[in-house]
Amino acid sequence: MNKKLKNCSTCGKEIAKSVKVCPHCGAKQKMGIFGNIVFLIIIAVIGIAVVGSPSSEEKEQMLRDELSSIASGPTNSVDTKQIIDTFAIMGNGTDIQRNNLEEQLKGKIVRWPVKVYEVAKKDENVYRIQTTDSNTPAAFIDLYARSESESRRIEQLSTGDVVIIKGRIVGTFMRNIEIEKAIIAD
Repeated sequence: MNKKLKNCSTCGKEIAKSVKVCPHCGAKQKMGIFGNIVFLIIIAVIGIAVVGSPSSEEKEQMLRDELSSIASGPTNSVDTKQIIDTFAIMGNGTDIQRNNLEEQLKGKIVRWPVKVYEVAKKDENVYRIQTTDSNTPAAFIDLYARSESESRRIEQLSTGDVVIIKGRIVGTFMRNIEIEKAIIAD
């Protein structure tokens, strides 16, 4: 018998090993041991992922803890003039210099007065702020409102308003500093 063929478990006629239904009698064919093992591994991985992932309440508590840590923790000293010069459009900074500076900045917590250019609502208590100013680095900021009054304040911000934020630098986007988990610090 050919290695690619097997006998149907119901009618006994030769069929391809890869078929799921016998073309002669219509009986479903069982998966081989390899197919069963792969199926069980996939189910196990999914089960572990579901069981191991935190609940929505746990995620919310972790976020509150992180925002509290940022609010009460120290800020890192960064050279804002170097950041502005390196990331400026039509500036003298090269790709390698921007990449190196970005790696140095990642994870640092900064407290900056930022001049608002645009405000958008990302989520229930999360706002995306784009800044514009020649005195601080251009940035995209995910600003978290920790209360109803902070939400109202953020929603009332207009282009040109200045607000002091404190948050963690996570990278850059379009020559702008990306700051996540930021809060109002003034």
